[in-house]
Amino acid sequence: MKVVNLKQAILQAWKERWSDYQWAINIKRNFPKGATWDYLNLAEALLEQAMIGPSPNPLILSYLKYAISSQMVSYSSVLTAISKFDDFSRELCVKSLLEIMDMFSHRLSCHGKAEECIGLCRALLGVAVWLLQGCAYYSERLREHGEVAGEASLRACVDRLEGLLLSTKNRALIHIARLEEHGEGVACVQPLFSFVLGCGLGGGYLFNQDHVLHNPLPSDSLLGQCGAGCDQSVRQPQQPGQSDAEE
Repeated sequence: MKVVNLKQAILQAWKERWSDYQWAINIKRNFPKGATWDYLNLAEALLEQAMIGPSPNPLILSYLKYAISSQMVSYSSVLTAISKFDDFSRELCVKSLLEIMDMFSHRLSCHGKAEECIGLCRALLGVAVWLLQGCAYYSERLREHGEVAGEASLRACVDRLEGLLLSTKNRALIHIARLEEHGEGVACVQPLFSFVLGCGLGGGYLFNQDHVLHNPLPSDSLLGQCGAGCDQSVRQPQQPGQSDAEE
């Protein structure tokens, strides 16, 4: 089934104000069972439609949350879709994406076919780098505009990154993804990770605003390199190194 038809079905549900349960029934009825929802990029299509405006569309987001809760979409497909959002200036959208991650980030596991497990490893690496890029973006805003602008979002990204990387299992999955990528991009992610560590990541330390204000930030070129080597698997932010830097 073409993605464009899937998007049309999502928009129809939104226009007719279907509940999440109605949406799930209708979309399952009208789309073939043969292909998986991940193959049809359901998570990406829902997020793309939900994040069109300056703030997220709550109804379409409810469809995605229902799809996650009912296991219509895999965690890896949702993480991959999240890592493709690159407009960190839309803080309400970023906040919603982080809340979606909170639904399942504490129970990631590899139980299935080898390609599904590798897909989860790559998706986890991609979203970890996405979080690092968010940290760098909001750190820059904090330095340029003072204490208020960007601080809450920076803290939120740091907290989620901490939650991911304090898990030995998650660090192992990220390491596997690094091996799959043949070590590309390790050098560019490690400085980013070191910077986030200085912000207070790990061990429950308080957010260190002085570190943000008085230490050099990663350059834009460095952030660009963070995605360049991993387009082949998840997307731009697929780069290595976060977890190992912490270890």
